[in-house]
Amino acid sequence: MLNQFWDHLNSPFSLIIFGFIFTTVAGTIITARYQRATYKQETRFSQLHKDRAEAIRSLYELIIDVDEALFNLLYKWRPVGLYPPAIEPEDVANIIREFHRQYEKSTIYFTQDTCSLFESMHEKYNSTWGSMEQVIMMTSDPEEQPPQFDETAWDGVHIHSRNIRKKLQEEFRDIFGVEEVI
Repeated sequence: MLNQFWDHLNSPFSLIIFGFIFTTVAGTIITARYQRATYKQETRFSQLHKDRAEAIRSLYELIIDVDEALFNLLYKWRPVGLYPPAIEPEDVANIIREFHRQYEKSTIYFTQDTCSLFESMHEKYNSTWGSMEQVIMMTSDPEEQPPQFDETAWDGVHIHSRNIRKKLQEEFRDIFGVEEVI
């Protein structure tokens, strides 16, 4: 009886059945492992996209905040009908520091070209702020005699910030697959 069973197991039909069962089980195990690995990768990838989008948004907002603070400080003492919101020089310095801090924390999400833009933007902010701070410090009484700022420095910062904001907008749209509107 054992010989008959052994002969039956060695038959071509039995080998095909065993091969099919083995292939099915092995395929199921491999597929399950592949699906788990794919899910992990997709989850990790979507989290990186989310983190990158948040970094772009945060830096974009900070660039607008720094521009607005520098503009408001530049025009704080202007004798025009409407004054911008009051801002103190220390507040401008703090916003620039926050921009640099956020930029440093987010460099891993950007290309080298974009990082270079951020670095040059930070340098422009610092140089513009430094020249504005010197003018403020040299003015004995800003309320009596308003400081005279070099507006060309502001123009350079404003143009550069517009370029970097455009670059951030492109990267943000690229993350979400949005084509640029013409």
